[in-house]
Parts: sequence; structure tokens; C-alpha cells
Amino acid sequence: MTLKAHWDGILNGFDSDLSNGSVEAINGLIQAAKARARGYRKARNLILMAYLIAGKLSHLPASPYRTTSGAIVE
Repeated sequence: MTLKAHWDGILNGFDSDLSNGSVEAINGLIQAAKARARGYRKARNLILMAYLIAGKLSHLPASPYRTTSGAIVE
């Protein structure tokens, strides 16, 4: 493929001011989820870990676990 064949799309890319930065950020979070889910047997566990890390879930309850210092772990 040549630049001439895609010239209109290339120019549209400059004019649109769109970025794939947010997609790359989510990809980084999912890569972190893959590292945390390593060793699990099912893909479902990776998907759940990705939701927990990248989902920005605000309705989850606070952690009931406390450290030895008494601080709540989040």
C-alpha cells in the first residue's frame, strides 16, 4: 500500500484531532491485569481482573480487611 492510496485518510487523521491515548491507557491497565491473573486457569478470571482494574467501579464496598497497624486496606 502506498501513501497515495491512503492520502485522504492521512489528511483526515490530522484534521480530526482524535487520539488513541485513552485506548493505550486501557491497554496498559489490561496488561497489568494479565500480570496479576497469571496462573489462573480460566480466561474468565482475567476478564474479571481487567474489570476490577480498568473498570473504575465506584459502587464497590470498602474492604473489610485491616492491616496490623489498623489501617483499612483498599
